[in-house]
Amino acid sequence: ARPAHRAERQVGSAARVRPAGRARVGGVRRRGRRTASLPQPPFCVGFAAETENLEENAKAKRRKKKLPLLAANFAQDTIGSEECELTLLDDSGKHLLPKAPKLVQARRLVQHIALLHEKNT
Repeated sequence: ARPAHRAERQVGSAARVRPAGRARVGGVRRRGRRTASLPQPPFCVGFAAETENLEENAKAKRRKKKLPLLAANFAQDTIGSEECELTLLDDSGKHLLPKAPKLVQARRLVQHIALLHEKNT
């Protein structure tokens, strides 16, 4: 078994684990189309680190994977940086989270996810 997510590896012994080979980035990695086509699919969030055409590429990924929410950023602006800017794409459109420390962005993202999940249940 391995930690389900990189951030969980950093937590240490308190990390949740799932069997190796069953990684689900954004909840849809290996079985995305099958998961999205379930009668009541789980609420999945996708992530896109793009190098160009951020909004266009992210919208295409969200549509292809049938996700209620996709968080996107420019890889070159984020990797190695303590801050990032996020673009959230959902059914109501585009939501820009201005540049902030990554922990702040994570909290903003979780807040947005909670609002969407509450709205959809």
